[in-house]
Amino acid sequence: MLHIFDNLKNIQKRNNDLIFNTVVNYVSSNNGSLNNGSLVQNSDIYSVITQIASDIASTPMKATNNIVAKELNFQFLNKVMIQTLIYGNCYVLSRNFKIIDNSDIEIQIDDDNNIKYLITDNDTNDTNTYDSKDILHFRINPSDIYGLVGVSPLESLRDTLNIQKSANKVLQRFYDEGVHGSLVVKLNTTLNKEQRDKARDELIKSMNSNLGAIVTDESTEIDTLKNNFDGDILKIAQNTDYLSKQVAKAFSVPNFVLGVEDNHSNQEQVQNTYNNALMNIYQPIIESELNAKLSGSYSFSNAKYLSINDLINLKNNEVLTNDDIKQTLKI
Repeated sequence: MLHIFDNLKNIQKRNNDLIFNTVVNYVSSNNGSLNNGSLVQNSDIYSVITQIASDIASTPMKATNNIVAKELNFQFLNKVMIQTLIYGNCYVLSRNFKIIDNSDIEIQIDDDNNIKYLITDNDTNDTNTYDSKDILHFRINPSDIYGLVGVSPLESLRDTLNIQKSANKVLQRFYDEGVHGSLVVKLNTTLNKEQRDKARDELIKSMNSNLGAIVTDESTEIDTLKNNFDGDILKIAQNTDYLSKQVAKAFSVPNFVLGVEDNHSNQEQVQNTYNNALMNIYQPIIESELNAKLSGSYSFSNAKYLSINDLINLKNNEVLTNDDIKQTLKI
C-alpha cells in the first residue's frame, strides 16, 4: 500500500516559499532557463547559479551510449543544473529527456521502499505513475532518511536574504529622504489641510524641475529635519561583500566567483577551490543519476581543470594524448 511521502511536501513548500521571493518568472518547464526574459531579485544568486550551471554544462561528457550522449548537450545540462540549484531537485523523463516542472511531481513510497513518481499533466489534469528507474531525479543536499529529496542551497540563505531585504529598505529610505533629511516649510499664514498639501506638492514639483533649487520670499521659511538613520546600520546595509560571501558559502564556492577578493589566497588557490567544488559536489549530481538509471557509463572529462604541469605528466604517463591536450588548451 502506498503512502504519501509527507516530508517531500514540507521541504518543497519551504523551498518554493523562499524561491518565490528570490526568483521571479523562473520557467522550470521543458524549455525553461534563466534567460533574458527572467528576473532574479538577488544578483549574487543569479550569478552563482548561472556560473555553476554553465561551467558544468560546458565540461565535455564521456559517454559510452552514443544515443544518450546526443541528449547530454549544453542546453539540457544547463537547464538541469539551474533547476537543481534553485529547487534542490530536477526531474527528467528518461524516455525522451523532458524536464518536468517540480510542481507537477509527487513522490510516493510503499512499505517495501519502492519509489513511485506521480506526474500530473496540467493540460489534461491526468496523472501518470512512473517507476523510479523511468525518472532521472537529479538532486542536491538530500535531507531525508531515504536520501531522496534534495534541498536547495537557497534554504540556508533564508536569514541572509531577510537581512538583505531589511538592509535594502534602510538604504531606500536613506536615498528617498536624502542625506540631509526632510524639508520643513513654514508659511507666515494659517492654511487648512488641502492648502498645506497643495503647497507641499508645488514645492516638490519646483525641486524636481529645478535641480533642487528653491526661491522664496520673507513669507516662507525653509529648514531641514535631519534623518535619524544610525550610521552603523547604514554601514551594515552597504556591506555588500558580506552578503556576497554568504551566498558563495551556501553554494560552496570561493568568494571570487561573486567578485569578492580573498586576501588570504592567491588566484591559483581560489581557482582550484572552485574547480574542486565543480568536480566533487556538482558533477556527481549528474554522473551518479545517469549511471544509475541509464545503460552505459557517463563521466565528465576534467582535463580543462588541470594545470599545464598536470597535463604534461598525464601525457608522459600515456593517460592523455596530444589531441586531448590540444583540445583542453584550445590550440
